[in-house]
Amino acid sequence: MRRCVRPPPAWLSSPDPFRAIPSFTRANSELDSQRRFGVADEAERMRDVVTTRLNIGVRQFVESQPFMFAGTTSGARASVTCDIVQSLRDAIGDLLPVVRVIDTKTLRFALPAHGGDGGRIDAAACDGSGIGLLFVDFVRGIRYRINGRATLRADLPDANAQPWAAGSAIVALAIGQAYGNCGTRGARPKPAG
Repeated sequence: MRRCVRPPPAWLSSPDPFRAIPSFTRANSELDSQRRFGVADEAERMRDVVTTRLNIGVRQFVESQPFMFAGTTSGARASVTCDIVQSLRDAIGDLLPVVRVIDTKTLRFALPAHGGDGGRIDAAACDGSGIGLLFVDFVRGIRYRINGRATLRADLPDANAQPWAAGSAIVALAIGQAYGNCGTRGARPKPAG
């Protein structure tokens, strides 16, 4: 677990950070590099990759992951906190999904209580904050990012809290951005032996 101390970009601290993003404006140097390396057309096509909805394939991918990386801003200084969120276990020891996709624009996940120690992401601190999730399948080299606005939902009745217990610190994420992330440079562990 590492705690990032770099201040977030100004747009992330705005009331609706995903509307404040300047539509992925690229710097002149970036455009020059794309032209020089012959990938300007491909880069332009990639702008359409970012969406605000999850399709069935993405749903199956994120719900099958045993962990995710999460980053959020909170507090007066708007510092960034990064963490790894692992699947929780139910009463008989079976792994619960790390996230549950509710619909194409909403997902939920439970965060373990950390007592607000400042070193881990706390569900209460996420309430109303921008949060970014990264799902990585190291074996297949697949990465997917989901960014959005978090709302703490500790009031869910048991049927709506499933698969987690009622009263759990459940975060609902309204999806603002969802996109595949290049897995080319991702580490690919090799089985031992």
